[in-house]
Amino acid sequence: MGNSRAAVAGRVREIIIEQLGVDAAMAVDDASIVDDLCADALELAQIVMMIEDEFDVEIQRLELQSTSL
Repeated sequence: MGNSRAAVAGRVREIIIEQLGVDAAMAVDDASIVDDLCADALELAQIVMMIEDEFDVEIQRLELQSTSL
């Protein structure tokens, strides 16, 4: 997969939908993973780990404080 912005956003959206089992229509760019998609702390941690593995990156904890899709 290329690392274009759209490709990355699409894959992150797929990970969130898969992990939370939400309808794709709910996973919009301005959706809050916690407030709008009802992810708990464990689900959020799993999403972060999946994104880190998928893109070979490390997401710092401070970056998670204002988490939205």
